[in-house]
Amino acid sequence: MAQRTYISFTIGTRNGVFALDDIVEIYRIVGFKEVDEAPRRVIGYCSFRGQPMYGIDIHDVFGLKQKPFDANASIIITLAQQHLFGVLVDKIGEIHRLDETAEKSRQAIPADIQHDHVRRVFEIDGQTHFEIEILGLLNNEERLSLLNHSRLVESTENEPST
Repeated sequence: MAQRTYISFTIGTRNGVFALDDIVEIYRIVGFKEVDEAPRRVIGYCSFRGQPMYGIDIHDVFGLKQKPFDANASIIITLAQQHLFGVLVDKIGEIHRLDETAEKSRQAIPADIQHDHVRRVFEIDGQTHFEIEILGLLNNEERLSLLNHSRLVESTENEPST
């Protein structure tokens, strides 16, 4: 059986996982600059190694109300279609090597979780964990808006100072 490595996280009372292959880095919470007319899940952007990175709040995906993050929160930085996204989570969990025997039926997804954003469901240590589909968090129009914003940010940061 083929295994894949995941890192677990919590948001509120819910558990999630991201494939380790999809993660660039994990950071403690940082300050984000506001994005004009940002998509609803985008809390802002910051520079990560010279590239714009957008902070994404996925509380609503898990059926939870958005809340301010505290200093213990972390950002799981992922790369999707050449864009950096920092998914904000309350707590980083552990590394897990999982195969299809850990996978559960999609019927295990509660009604308040947005099914279209869940790639897979796993049972880990007796708890249900949801693998989130990063690209599905923003629609095409929202991704285009962020692409235009990142071009604007890059062009203004690269302008010579006078």
